[in-house]
Amino acid sequence: MLKSSTIQEYMLPQFKLETVGDFSERRDVRHHAHTHTELVYILNGQCVSDNGGNNTLTAGAGMAYLIPPGAVHNQKGFCTTIFLGFTIPAEEEPDEMLLLDLRNDTLVRRWLEDLLQLYRNNRHGEVYALALAIYWHICDGIRQQQTILGFQQESLLNSAIIYIDNNYSKKITAGSIARSMHCSVATLNNCFRRYAGKSLMRYVYDFRLSIGKQLLSNDYLSIGEIAWRCGFSSLNYFVRAFHQRYGMTPGEMRKQQKKSGF
Repeated sequence: MLKSSTIQEYMLPQFKLETVGDFSERRDVRHHAHTHTELVYILNGQCVSDNGGNNTLTAGAGMAYLIPPGAVHNQKGFCTTIFLGFTIPAEEEPDEMLLLDLRNDTLVRRWLEDLLQLYRNNRHGEVYALALAIYWHICDGIRQQQTILGFQQESLLNSAIIYIDNNYSKKITAGSIARSMHCSVATLNNCFRRYAGKSLMRYVYDFRLSIGKQLLSNDYLSIGEIAWRCGFSSLNYFVRAFHQRYGMTPGEMRKQQKKSGF
């Protein structure tokens, strides 16, 4: 914590500066967590940080970790870092530890080095002002990246939906769809969960059932042919899936549609 009462005079309620420092020792940092958000910028070298589980992020010079309060993390590998801890409103905190690529950002490195020097010289007002500027600058960069990513994900989603619309009757898998989109299954799943509220293959499953429901109005098509046209591997699978989704069998749905004049 920054104990000096002087620096508190400059602080705004929405941004409270907690820690400023650097680290350059030849030792690993064990798993730990903070009660505040932390920015760890890599000046030189390379390091690895993980959350004690499967989420491992590797950073080199010019990159930074943005770590939310309570997030367990460590640091392995020899590197020189500048760290900045701050408390911000809960709604602005990151949901998980992020790896920021700031290698093309000419301001952040210089500002952080200046911040550390100002802190060592006890120039509290300037420390807080520069820390706040760094925070706003990084937030602005993240928002721009998220906007670009959002456009990319929406475009990817639309392309995948068109592909599914053209190929739902065939034997398609998450892997085959992802390969057609030139991306990973994880990327495509994240995209569908974010914008469609369901996984990729759940979307395919629901889409096939909705097509099957529409085709029931065509009396010339048998239930078996409808199942085949919708991409189901067997009639029994289609009937079970349809009943689970709509609460009745395809045959019962067809009778209901006839009665209602559908």
